[in-house]
Amino acid sequence: MNLRRRTILQHGAAMLALAVATLSSAPAIAAPVTLRFWDLQWGNASYQVVAQQLVDRFNNEHPDIKVELTIVPWTNWFETFVTAVASGSAPDVSTGASFQPNYFHSQDAILPIDDLIEAMRKDGSLADIPEANLETYHVDGHYIALPWAVDFAGWYYRKDILEKFNIQAPTSWQELREAAKAVTGDGVYGIMSSGDHDKILITLLQNNDGGFFDEDGKPDLLSERNRETVEFLAALQADGSVDRASVGYDGNHAIQAFISGKAAFYLSGPSLLANADAETQAKIGILPPLAGPHGDKGTAAWNAGIMAYSQTQHPKEAMTFIRWWSENETPLWTKAGGGMLPVRASIRKDPFFTESPITTMYADQYLPVAKPIYNKAKQSFPELNAVEGDGFIAKTVQQIWQGKPVDQLLPAAQQRLEAIVNGQ
Repeated sequence: MNLRRRTILQHGAAMLALAVATLSSAPAIAAPVTLRFWDLQWGNASYQVVAQQLVDRFNNEHPDIKVELTIVPWTNWFETFVTAVASGSAPDVSTGASFQPNYFHSQDAILPIDDLIEAMRKDGSLADIPEANLETYHVDGHYIALPWAVDFAGWYYRKDILEKFNIQAPTSWQELREAAKAVTGDGVYGIMSSGDHDKILITLLQNNDGGFFDEDGKPDLLSERNRETVEFLAALQADGSVDRASVGYDGNHAIQAFISGKAAFYLSGPSLLANADAETQAKIGILPPLAGPHGDKGTAAWNAGIMAYSQTQHPKEAMTFIRWWSENETPLWTKAGGGMLPVRASIRKDPFFTESPITTMYADQYLPVAKPIYNKAKQSFPELNAVEGDGFIAKTVQQIWQGKPVDQLLPAAQQRLEAIVNGQ
């Protein structure tokens, strides 16, 4: 080997050593933290696509965090989450049913978001979310979820049917009963319902300033106001104003029957019109909150929250994602028919909401009188999740439509409610 070649080889070896040393001393590029996000199917068939687009946008804006989305179907949703938590495979973040955060908080499975709430309070952004919605998830001194949407029910009506009978839109229970009775006949009913229409009883109990619990959170279905409410529903049935096939319907059947013009009135949430074409939508209106027999107005409200689980290994990143999702979720309504209403006032200013008389009615008149199912108690509690999932409320509605005596209905419902609260 000549001198020139040996020099070149020695120089190359030195450069290689320097390169290796340089690489070994360079800071390593950290892999992004992975968050598993379980979202429920809140909107129409395009919901999953729109939700994934939102997740992709978050991932692009946050290269140090990678969110993986799973859409959880409503069928067996509760068992899905319970199994995941029990097996140590809970998601980092999820949305969920109204009292899901409360239930899992009682199991020490929820990561409080107190620091996130405090940060939002300090920078002023928390003012975008009504305090009443926040309080639903303020339990034992901790915030256990961030509310992102609220659901409640109002009375929809067929304008064409009322116009045919020259009837004005009702403003009270009494006027609703009279109108429903007047239009019933020839295959058209005043009221459409279904065997799983528990919302009609829950809503009217709140409307009449009744409810399921007293101020101490104890079962209170036997109050006089509650009895009046059940008697009102029984009167609609006795008038013949309720489609007697309702007991055999599920919610989808009832909606389609109403939309096809087989009934004048149907109690439902903000997403009802997503099931109708434009021509049919023009024939449907929504009544303002009705006055009960004592003049009370109200409706039942169900918050939906986004929450983090105590099993997460990445609490800081989970909080980052929860806040971002809450601030950027508008397409879940405008592109995916997300149902319910956003709790954020800024999102409700979108023309999607302000240009719709239905959502405007919900936001301006129903939202201010909306009450949670535990409205008379001081705060929510974990048993509410089981109360809503038990099915005894829907069973009571079925028995009303079947004409079972009122005297037998509320005592049985009270007994079941007490059993649930006592963990039986």
